[in-house]
Amino acid sequence: MRRQNRFLLFLSLFLLLAGACSRDDGPVDPGGSGSKPTELVAVLDAGGEFSEPAPLYEETDPEEYDSGDEQYYCTRSTVNLVENFDTYPQFDPNSRIVYPGNLLQGITLGNATPSEIPVARGGGSIVVTLVNGSGTVARTLPEVSIGSVYTAMNEIIAGTPDDLPARTSFTMERISTREQLGVAMRANYNSLTTDIRGSLDYSSDVRYNSFLVKLTQSYYTMAFTTPTDPSQFFGAGVTTEQLSRYVQPGNPAAYVSSVTYGRIFYLLIQSTETAYDMEASIRASFQGATSGGTFDGGVKYVSELNEVKIGGYAIGGDSQLANQALMGDFEALKAFVALGDRITTGQPISYTVNAAADPARQLRVSVATQYDLVDCTPLGESLPGGLAWYRGDRGVQWAPDIFDGSSKRIRVWENLFGDAQRDMPKSNGLANGAGSWWDHWSILYFHVWPNSEGRFPDECFPEVNFQGSMMRDTDYTMFAVLSLGDFDPTTSPELKWLWGDGVDAGRTLEMGFTRPDHRFFVGHGGSTRVAAPLIGPIDFNIIDQTGFHVLTVRFSQTEGMRLYDQGVLIAEDATMTTPIEVFTGAKLGVTGFARNDRAQADASLMFRELQVYPFAATESQRRALETSLMERWGI
Repeated sequence: MRRQNRFLLFLSLFLLLAGACSRDDGPVDPGGSGSKPTELVAVLDAGGEFSEPAPLYEETDPEEYDSGDEQYYCTRSTVNLVENFDTYPQFDPNSRIVYPGNLLQGITLGNATPSEIPVARGGGSIVVTLVNGSGTVARTLPEVSIGSVYTAMNEIIAGTPDDLPARTSFTMERISTREQLGVAMRANYNSLTTDIRGSLDYSSDVRYNSFLVKLTQSYYTMAFTTPTDPSQFFGAGVTTEQLSRYVQPGNPAAYVSSVTYGRIFYLLIQSTETAYDMEASIRASFQGATSGGTFDGGVKYVSELNEVKIGGYAIGGDSQLANQALMGDFEALKAFVALGDRITTGQPISYTVNAAADPARQLRVSVATQYDLVDCTPLGESLPGGLAWYRGDRGVQWAPDIFDGSSKRIRVWENLFGDAQRDMPKSNGLANGAGSWWDHWSILYFHVWPNSEGRFPDECFPEVNFQGSMMRDTDYTMFAVLSLGDFDPTTSPELKWLWGDGVDAGRTLEMGFTRPDHRFFVGHGGSTRVAAPLIGPIDFNIIDQTGFHVLTVRFSQTEGMRLYDQGVLIAEDATMTTPIEVFTGAKLGVTGFARNDRAQADASLMFRELQVYPFAATESQRRALETSLMERWGI
């Protein structure tokens, strides 16, 4: 009997060791029908790499565009765009596809709702990315499925306070085409559903400016713990044949690595108000509402905009309620935002995707499109949002000239944009001819000549104070209509009509002319200047009052300096991007001569108009105002 027991024990050990030596690495298939983990990973690898196109933005030079409305000046350029985003938008809150851990077919990621890979799944873990003191932040699942994942998420959320504050934010973007609207929503416009396109109802009427506002309230994010090995995605019974039905070369596998829940509103706001005023209104309305603050009464509320139209699409909320809040008053919008502060009402609003073959690699959604960018500006006397506006035929207060009763001198030159702090009062020591004005010409006449001793003392330089602080640390565009009178280059090689006390880089703004080559120059101090010859003579003709030029100076901290004469680009320097830091002692008038030196010469400058804006004007804005100025002054 003892001998028989020893034999049975030996046989059991032998079978156990034999089984251990023949076992494959990885999960065991209890039914014996599944493929080896290494074979399944080979199928994932055969799907190939996810390609991410290089970001691209190419825009052709704007060209004049006939909109069919003579009251607008329009330009059109063509944009080729490739943009990559970290998160995928979710436009279908009822989708059963988008949940943490679900496997997706890579070739369908660009669709509004991607296609899944329906094979048996292995286990995994779900975790909520909230730090709120709760002990229920994660759940481990023996098998990943839509049922097990939602059960785990509900258990986690049940242990979280339902009044946890949402992360509320808003973005806005100006829209000029339907294709651009799609890009702003992180999708190709044609891939958006009919319901979305109909709800937003974009108008291409050039009278309307359009902004897309995206109001987001994020409650929480559910993440799927990254597998340490791709084979962990699959259940024990999955075969290579099953997986190969959904994963082939050119169609690699991906998985939903996280989903953000909340509510999101896409609101297309369209109005005949200027784009500048619309942007100010939208920013004030939404910044105050999302921060729980107050509304800036200095601008219009959204519902007060001219001929306003609002279209909306909502996920996790009611877009009609959002529209009603916008069409009501500010308190209604603030109350609407506050109503969304309960996490139990959250819907999936965006998600991230990683590669299944390389689980740590996050994928990005790419949007590639081409569209026309149309920019229209109404023809008028000025642009919106200006800083200063001076004209020779308006807003000039005069004092009799003490030397010559037939001419006058400036007491105040009013800012026609209304800010009296930017009125230009006279400087001390205005001399004979300084600021004199001929009524029938509407010209401000700055005239300097030597005194009886043949010198140029300070009192012989005509000038008015200019508020230099408005030019600090900003982009700007300046439009000037002026002409030169007498100017002897033997006295001085250049004449400045705008200048300040500083000389170092970034410490002044200087504009003027060199002679005898008629070069117009602009500088921010130091040795860097942009200069170019003018188009035709700028000498004032006293007989027919010709010789005036419309000069435009456009400065951008990203695009540099550009000079235009009569609407034509004459010079640019893309490297001149440093703004004016200090502009003290700013003056407008005539200077540049060696003061207190003997000379027998004089100089004069004729001003018809000057407009200053705190932004780099668009092509249509620039051309619209230049066209108006040239027509107004017969240039």
